[in-house]
This record gives sequence, structure tokens and C-alpha cells, in this order.
Amino acid sequence: MGQALILTTKSRIFRTGIICACFFAIYLLLNRPEVIFITDLGFTAWYPAAGLSVATMLGLSPWYGVLLLVTDPIVGRLMYGVPLLSWPGFLGSCGPASFYALSAYLLRGPWKIDVSLRRRQDVMRYFAVCVVAAAGSTSVGVISLLLSHDLSIGQYWRSWISWYDGEIIGVVGIAPFLLIHVLPSIRRFLGIAQGSEETEAKRGTPREKPFVMTRTLEFLAQMFSIPAAQFVVLRFEAGHMLFLLFLPILWIAMRQGVRRVVTGNVALIMGMVAGIRIFSIPQSSLFSISLSLLFMSAAGLIVGAMVSEEFRQARDLRNQTVYLNSLVENNPLPIVFLELDRKMRMCNEAFLRMYQFTREDLTATTVDKLIWPPEFAEQGDKMFADVVNGQTVHVPTRRRRKDGEILDVELIAVPLIVDSRPRGVCWIYSDISGQLRAAQEAHRHAEELAEMVQELKIHNTEMGLLSELNSLLQCCATSQEAYTAVGQSAKKLFPAATSGALYVLGADKKTLEKAAEWGAATVSDPAFEPSLCWGFRRGQAHWSDHPGGGVVCGHLKDPVEASYLCVPMISGNKTAGVLHLQIDRGEREREMPGFESMMQGMERLAVTASGQIALAMASLRLKEELQSLSIRDPLTGLFNRRVLEESLQREIKRAHRKGQHVSLVFIDLDHFKQFNDTFGHAAGDEVLIRMAHLFQSYYRSEDVVCRFGGEEFAVILPEAQPGDAVARAEGLREEAGKLVIRHEGRELGRVTLSIGIAAFPDHAAAPEELLRAADESLYRSKTTGRNRVSLAESMANASPAPSGVKQLI
Repeated sequence: MGQALILTTKSRIFRTGIICACFFAIYLLLNRPEVIFITDLGFTAWYPAAGLSVATMLGLSPWYGVLLLVTDPIVGRLMYGVPLLSWPGFLGSCGPASFYALSAYLLRGPWKIDVSLRRRQDVMRYFAVCVVAAAGSTSVGVISLLLSHDLSIGQYWRSWISWYDGEIIGVVGIAPFLLIHVLPSIRRFLGIAQGSEETEAKRGTPREKPFVMTRTLEFLAQMFSIPAAQFVVLRFEAGHMLFLLFLPILWIAMRQGVRRVVTGNVALIMGMVAGIRIFSIPQSSLFSISLSLLFMSAAGLIVGAMVSEEFRQARDLRNQTVYLNSLVENNPLPIVFLELDRKMRMCNEAFLRMYQFTREDLTATTVDKLIWPPEFAEQGDKMFADVVNGQTVHVPTRRRRKDGEILDVELIAVPLIVDSRPRGVCWIYSDISGQLRAAQEAHRHAEELAEMVQELKIHNTEMGLLSELNSLLQCCATSQEAYTAVGQSAKKLFPAATSGALYVLGADKKTLEKAAEWGAATVSDPAFEPSLCWGFRRGQAHWSDHPGGGVVCGHLKDPVEASYLCVPMISGNKTAGVLHLQIDRGEREREMPGFESMMQGMERLAVTASGQIALAMASLRLKEELQSLSIRDPLTGLFNRRVLEESLQREIKRAHRKGQHVSLVFIDLDHFKQFNDTFGHAAGDEVLIRMAHLFQSYYRSEDVVCRFGGEEFAVILPEAQPGDAVARAEGLREEAGKLVIRHEGRELGRVTLSIGIAAFPDHAAAPEELLRAADESLYRSKTTGRNRVSLAESMANASPAPSGVKQLI
């Protein structure tokens, strides 16, 4: 690719060199005295070299002015012996090169023209710029002659006018011929892209037609008229007949346009120059002849451009007419043209096929009476008036076919304006019946899709909330925490519900008790028998509609106008409770068109949520039962020995930090074996249970009551001094003596207590020491007669504790 580019560049340089050599040779030829017909210093009949310079710089590039700047002084030296360093050789060369290069730049750039000169505005711009450029070039040339003393000051204006006349003839008469007929071939030779306007240049003249005798005769007559006019003017020196020179030029310009007239201009100028030599025209007549050649060239150029433009406009109009007729006839859209009286002017076949009318039907009356339905007559009249006033109407409407069928159409109404006045109306129709049906179907599908998307969003939201609820339930440590979590999450899960509640089976398994509540106050009882709830009884979701909607649950007291949903919470084969929701009707139902669908969705969500809640509650109950078995005595429900040891260690540490006391009470039931031997083990268990209830009710809630083993019990009394512990123990012993215990209708007898008490830090400094001290005190009570309270000895009288025991504090 790079090598091809180098070859292309070298080829272009070579071709440019050829063009420069040809320019130099032709420029040298056109400057010969016998060509330009110099009769006096500074006077020429014409100066074709100026036309060559202007055409080259305008048609190729203004940079060819540099070539002119080099060529002109060489030609002056070779032809007329003008020194290169003289004023005519230097300044006389700079003038034409500078002014013509500037004019080429202006006409190619800011005042861009079509170099084929086929429009009037292009000819006028070219003429105006070149007249000024020729004036500048002439002024510089004449001044250079004055500076070199080849011309006196008295000869200045005469020489300037004579020089300018020859210069402008070359620019106006010769340059256009070169631009139109010669330069396009040179540009192709140099590989210069042709402009879009230049490729259209030949379209300004009529197309070549087959041989016609009249056109041939006219061409021969034009060719004969040029030399005839020249002969009359030159042979008889008829200066008053110079107007004859204009006749053939104007004839050619008006008939063939600018491309032919520039050729006629060159032929006439060259013939006149040759005739001046042949007929020896006196110098006094040369100025008139040259001035006539100037005006003749300018007039022919302007008239030819006008005619070429008219040719082009006529051709464009003819093409537009052909295109318009083809567009209308072959257009698949129905089109009809109406006069201002609404009569049809023309229509295409598509219009006839669409409405099934014949052209005779349409011409017999107005079109609107045939195709406008009566209910659209007023709309049609208004649209017609708007279009006649210059507006373009684009509306969907309805029209009637010949068989009476109504069509949905899209109408475009365009005014036909001629000379700024409305001349008619163009109706363009498009049958959109199928499109409307497709649009309606698409709209229905879009609505269904939007509904599905909305349902999916709601479903995703519900799944997210259910996942959040499940996560909260998994993190709950107790049933009460789970109830609170359900109450908070239910507000988000069931936003349409005005209120709701969670009911769980009580400890007696015979009552449903309210564990959580949200929203407004519910009309359901706070506690009721399971048989009153149809959802619990049926084992599935149940709707209770009030008023007058099916079977209403019995736990609803004074129900309002609402729908009530009861969903059983089933885990495995057991029903643990009921999820209850209340949805008020009336205004809320009117505001929500999909209320019934929403209720069905709420039921599905409630069933899913109740299953998760039931599963989480079952897991929590199992966890609580396992925890209870690990820390409580299964018979009495009191804390076991493990809890006693952990609690005692914790309370002693707290008492040590705060400088307080902790008292430990050991209790033993006197002669408990007799109850088992006399009344049986069941009676003995009843005694233990009754005594455990007594201990729990007698001591404070922050005191820790434990079953130490067998018939022995222990009580930890935080922040209790030894004297207070003894007083409380004496009261307990008295209360136990008053207690009457019965089992299976038999009185079991009185129960007495032996109690031993020890306190931290008075009697022990470590948990093990305190346990040993309390046990020793209990042993003392039992050995000294039972049914009494004994307090441990102080640490001063006790044996020292084993090493390392105090580290537990």
C-alpha cells in the first residue's frame, strides 16, 4: 500500500510538470506580437494570456500564480527584450500573478462559484472579481512602464485604457472557454476530484437528441452568421454596424446556453483579430472594435448563463413532474388531489382499490360525501378549512368504503400552494385498522406483562420479608422474643390488614391465648377455646366475612364490616396456634379494584408465614424444654444442683465486688422416708412438690431455690445478712408446720424442717467453704433434735479452707 502511494505521488508530480511545461509554451505563444496585435507600446487588441492565467489558477489552484510569476518575466525577456531586473520585468510580473491569484482564491473559497459558470450568480461574481483583478493588473503594468521611462505621464490614461481593454477581453472572452471545455480534462489528467456541481455542468443545456434537419440548419446558420457579421464590419469599416457582432452571439446564447456561447465568443474574437490584420483596420477604429468585443463577450456570457439556468430549471421541473406522477401512481398509499370545491382532480389506483370506487363515481360528486361517515362530517369540514388555510393535518380518523365498511385510517392532509395561494388539497391515507388491532393486542399483552412483573415484585418482596422473619425467629432465644418479632414483621408482611394477632396454646392446652398483636385493636377475644375458631378446627385457612359471608368464628365479638382470616399454625401433626388477620371492607375495597385477588394472595402468604412461625415456635419450645431439663428438677420444677453451684459462684463474686453478704440455706425434710414407707412413693412425690411450691412462694423472686438432692433443698439469698437469713428460715419452718398435705383423699401428716445456714464472708470465703459450712449447720440441726434452724460458726472457729479455693472469688 505504501509503495502504491509513492507511485501515485510520483505520477502526479510528473503530470504536474507536464502541465507546467505546456503552460509555459502556450503562454509564450500567446504573448507573441502577431498574436496580441501590439500597435503601440501598451496597447493590445486582446491579451489571451491573461485568460489562460485566470483559467489555470481558478480551475486548478491559486498556487499556479507562482508559475505565472516565474513565466511572465522570462517571456518578457525572450519576446520583447525586457530586462529581468527592470521595473516591467519585476513589478509588471508581480501584478498579474498577485491579483489573479487573489481573485482565484476568492472565487474558489469565500465566494465559491461553479467553474462551469452555469448560473447567473456565478457569472456575475466571476465578472465582478475579474474586472477588479484586471484593473489591478493593468495599473501595476502601466506604472512599471512609467517607472522604466518607457511611457510618459501624458500617455498614462490612454495606455491604461488600451491595456485594460485587451486584458479584460482575455479574462472575459477566453478564460470561460478554457474553464468549461479544457480544464475538466486537465483535472482528470492530474487526478483532481471533480466537484458535484461540475459533474452537473452539462445538464444546463438540452440533452443531445437524434439528428433533426432544423437543428442542423440552425447550427450552420449560426456558424455562417459569425464570419458574415465580421466581414460586414471589417470590410466596409462600418463602425456604426458593430452591433452586428452581438447578433450571432446572442442568438447562440439564447438557443444553446453558456457552453456553446463561450465557443462562439472565442471564435468571434479570434476572427476579429485575424480580420484586423487582413483588412488593415486603422488604429482609430481599433479601440471601438476591442470595446465591442469586450461587451459582446460579457453579454454573451451573462445571457448564456441565464439561458443555461432556465434550461436546468425546466429540466428539473420536467423531472419533478415525472417523478411526482410516478410517485403518485405507483405509491402504495392511497392519494387523492382535490380542488377547492372539493371535487376530485386526480387520484391513484391505491385510492380506488382501498375505497372500491371508480373514477366516474368520484367525479360525479364530492369525495367527502362518498367516504366520510356522517358522524365525521363536521371534523372533515374543519380539517379541510385548516388545510386550505395553509396548515398540514396529520390525524387518525375513520372513513367509509363503498360497501359501507368503516376503515380506521391515518390521514395526512397537505395544502397545494401555487404563487402563495392555495389551489387545492392533497389527502394521503394509510389503512391502520390492522395496526390498531395489533396495538390493542400489544397493549393488552403489555398490561398482562406489567401485572405479572408487579406480582413478581410483590412476591419477591414477600419472600424477602418471610426470609427476614425466619431469620429473626432463628435468632430468638425465648418464645416471648419470637412473639415480638412476629408482631413487628406482620405489619410489613400484611400491609392491607388493619389489625392482626397471634394466638398460641396455653400451658393447659385448652385455651388459645393472645401472644402478639399489631395494627388497630382487633375484635377477637384475647383468649378463647380452640373449638371457637373454624380455622383451628378445620386445620386450614378460614375466612369469616361480616356481614353475611359464610360461617363466622365464635371468638369474634361485635365484628365490624370486614373480612377475618384465621390460619392454623401447624407443625408436624400438631396445631400450635392461630394467625388471625382483619381486613376492613367498604372504602378500602372500593379503592382497590383487585381487592379479591389481593385477599387470595394474602391467604397464600399467611399460610406460608404461619408454617414458618409454627416451625420456629416448635423449635423454641423444644429448646426451652431441653434447657429446662438441664437446669431444673423434673419433679418439683426447681433449679437443680448444677444451677446452685453456678449461681453461688456468681453471687459470691458479685458480693465480693460490692462488699455485701450472701447467705446459703440448706433445708432437709425430717423423716421423709416414713412418707414413702407409709403412703407410697407417689405420696412422697406429692410432699416434695408441695414443699417446692411453698419455698418458691415464700422466698423472693431474686432468691435461687434449688433441689439439692432427695429431700434436701438449698436457697441462695443474695445481699442477705446471716441474721436476716435465720429470721426468714424460722418463718419458713413455722409455715411448713402449718401446711396440710393430702394425697388421694388422705392426710399425710405434718412436715417439719431441719435448716442449716452459712453466710459469705462471715462463715466462708469461697463457694466450697460456704457449701461445707451450710451442710455442717444442717447436720447440727438434725443431730440436736431436728425441726430447728442452725447458723454456722464464724471463720475464726472453723478449719482453714484448702489452698486455691479463694481464687474462685
